[in-house]
Amino acid sequence: MASMPGVEVRVLAPLRAASDLEYDRHGWFTTVRRRLPLTATRSILPLAIQETREALAWRASAILNTLWQPDGAASLMSLGFLAPAGVPYFVLAHGVEVIESHATLRKRLRASLVSVKKAVLRNARGVFSVSHFTRDLVIRECGVAPDRVRVVFNGVDPERFRPGPAPADLIARYGLAGRRVFLTVTRFDDYKGVDRTIGALRYVVARHPDVLYMICGEGQDRPRLEALVHRFGLGGHVLFTGAVAPERLVDFYNLSECFVLLSREDMVTPNFEGFGLVYLEAAACGRPSLAGRSGGIPDAVEDGVTGWLVDPSSEHEIARVMIDCLRRPDEVARRGAAARQRVLGGFTWNHMAQRVMDGMARHVRH
Repeated sequence: MASMPGVEVRVLAPLRAASDLEYDRHGWFTTVRRRLPLTATRSILPLAIQETREALAWRASAILNTLWQPDGAASLMSLGFLAPAGVPYFVLAHGVEVIESHATLRKRLRASLVSVKKAVLRNARGVFSVSHFTRDLVIRECGVAPDRVRVVFNGVDPERFRPGPAPADLIARYGLAGRRVFLTVTRFDDYKGVDRTIGALRYVVARHPDVLYMICGEGQDRPRLEALVHRFGLGGHVLFTGAVAPERLVDFYNLSECFVLLSREDMVTPNFEGFGLVYLEAAACGRPSLAGRSGGIPDAVEDGVTGWLVDPSSEHEIARVMIDCLRRPDEVARRGAAARQRVLGGFTWNHMAQRVMDGMARHVRH
């Protein structure tokens, strides 16, 4: 994101490693690093003390918290000092952190702080949710007044993620010459829908034996997914690349014809996509998405325009769309071009920053 005229930003962040300081040299803003306890709950008090000092000494106009805990909780604790000084705080809401469950011991412990979370969000001058789905969760689960919750979509850097030729070294490394590639980039969790895509591929390869499903990432669900590939006899059509270096991610998007991520909603654990940043990365590279109609994904993928939204539990519907993509490359290209234009028109980090600034403008002193 480029600097904004008339806006000065100072970031308060934890110091975990020496590489953090190296990273900070590349920003146009000032970053203040402080050592904090490793756990979020234990970080609240020292973060609140540091935040109060920085905000008052710097004469901040507003504080933007990226999470309700520990960031937002620290702002709530500092409210008695900051409010009289005219320093309101705001909170970003992503999705899964908004609701609680008792599925694991860790989640039960976090659920014990639900009253703190509600207080953080209700006392914030504004909450910026990454999707309409997340906005509804904030209002319903936390009792925040609707007029205090504003949708601010995630963004992507269209200069970093942009259309380009398929890299020859990757084509040679993975033997992709003559293959039609569908791509997934994700962490391997059971709700991500990679299993359903593998299941759907059984029906696709029968008609298009040149198809390849490339899966980039790592995670605890990988052994189960590999077992599915073996069970369905898809070893020649599914490729697990492992984790991809950030600087090469754009090259993998440009290897593919279509991006696929069929996340489904699991409201018990909970697990779901609050928005789905990878859809924007693919879109910025001119690739349409085949995505699950769930969570906040409909804000990231415009059905019929920049991709296809399907029932993420239906392997037959998934297979039907994949086959349609392979039969109609002109339609894939049309939706890919529309996806890129949609990013440029409203889904860059600069667009996100401007929406945040617009949302804060009437609440801050200048």
